[in-house]
Amino acid sequence: MTRWRWLWIPACASLFACGCDKHSAKKPDATKGAVTGVVICADTGKPARFATVNLVSVPKKDAKTDEQTPDTEGTTTDLDGRFRLEAVEPGQYLAYATLEGYLDPERPRFCPA
Repeated sequence: MTRWRWLWIPACASLFACGCDKHSAKKPDATKGAVTGVVICADTGKPARFATVNLVSVPKKDAKTDEQTPDTEGTTTDLDGRFRLEAVEPGQYLAYATLEGYLDPERPRFCPA
């Protein structure tokens, strides 16, 4: 009797694993792309670890600045400075990276007079 008691554990585990498609791979959208790259610190030449990388869509020429706010997407680099943004809509983008201790490209610089 004790031998049969342990058989229900693997049977239940396999039922849960087969019935759960929560972790199944999704098909990629063919109309969207991916942006990958590596961020390197200009002063040291080493990878920018945990830098924030942002893509900002370029406003269209005929759009007024009040009407359109640029779409942004972002991610963080890994230990090697690599990043990947998935499911990016086709278009023109500006890419920039920020890292603690470096100048931020979005903030104006303070120049004393």
